[in-house]
Amino acid sequence: MSQDERGVGSVRGRPRSDKHRDVALGLLSAAEHALAIKGHTEITSREIADLAGTNQAMIRYYYDCKDGLLSTVVENALRAKSRRCDEFERKLGKDDGCSMRNFVALLMEEFLGSAALYRVVSAELANDGSIIKSRYSGHARKTFAQVVRILDRFRELGILGADTDSWHAAFTLVCFIHSPIALSPILDEFQTSLKELSSDPWIDHVSGLMLARYGAKPDIQQ
Repeated sequence: MSQDERGVGSVRGRPRSDKHRDVALGLLSAAEHALAIKGHTEITSREIADLAGTNQAMIRYYYDCKDGLLSTVVENALRAKSRRCDEFERKLGKDDGCSMRNFVALLMEEFLGSAALYRVVSAELANDGSIIKSRYSGHARKTFAQVVRILDRFRELGILGADTDSWHAAFTLVCFIHSPIALSPILDEFQTSLKELSSDPWIDHVSGLMLARYGAKPDIQQ
């Protein structure tokens, strides 16, 4: 995801110069990089600021606190995913590439490609006072509703069976996508990895299971 795609998110303060914007974007990029190396509770504001080439005061200025910064990183990842799903939905019925397999591939790329961010969310969901949890919840509902809506369109187009419950199908698909993230600390025990679980053979497997269970017509299975 490029810095322009990330956006600055919910940055505080008056309109900023390009230099100020660069600092805010640099903090987002540094936080995302740091999460790929350490757990979010282990990362300090100073480490993130050092990676961004600035100081801790800038985190407080733009994002209130470290959790505010991490929340913005997560929110921006969800917005990027939502934009891609919107584009996919607009092409449904018009583009041969809008198959179940391509939808599964899109979701895996977006979620598994940002696995470190969603591990943060998973850890924070049990914390009632979490800023990250409170800001993620609304986005999560919108994300799930978007998946349900796309599967509704698949049903209307005959890709899924007429009796398919789109909510059940969406929940099944989300479980397929998120399970590797939840299990990532112990994937070695299964002799696999996130890279393998986002590979073409696994995408084929998951999309095949979805089509087999939810009644795609044989003549249009992808």
